[in-house]
Amino acid sequence: MKGESLIFTDNRFYFIDAETLFEGGGLIQYLETVKKSFDKLNLKLEISDEFNNQTEKHWTHKIKLNGKEYIAYDNDFGEKDWGISFVNFIEMLNDQLKTQKSKERFYPISSGNDGRIVLLTKEQFEFVKANYPIDKEHPKEINEWKSGYGL
Repeated sequence: MKGESLIFTDNRFYFIDAETLFEGGGLIQYLETVKKSFDKLNLKLEISDEFNNQTEKHWTHKIKLNGKEYIAYDNDFGEKDWGISFVNFIEMLNDQLKTQKSKERFYPISSGNDGRIVLLTKEQFEFVKANYPIDKEHPKEINEWKSGYGL
């Protein structure tokens, strides 16, 4: 880690506070944070056209990455807001990695106020799952993650 911060020097492991991610400004903040991984892999992550439309009960939040529009959140407010935003964030990043033919993907480890994600190849992901004994600290496939949280 860099000093006493929560920033890791490898540009593969990130703390993502799901509450901050969900709130205004949080999406751009975390996209700028993970952009370092894209830069290190010589991949593009151009952020543009953030769109917000919020009512008392509903929020539509969209953004373009490399010209492609993604939904950060488009639901009525409820108990799963942070989780939905967290999954959408990972899915938009992974879509960009796949589009640019990278072998790496982001995998969730935990969410909430102490959310963590890690950037791994499939081989690295399988190695971690096979060799680290504490399952609750393993990275998860995004579909496994979503089903575990009812998303």
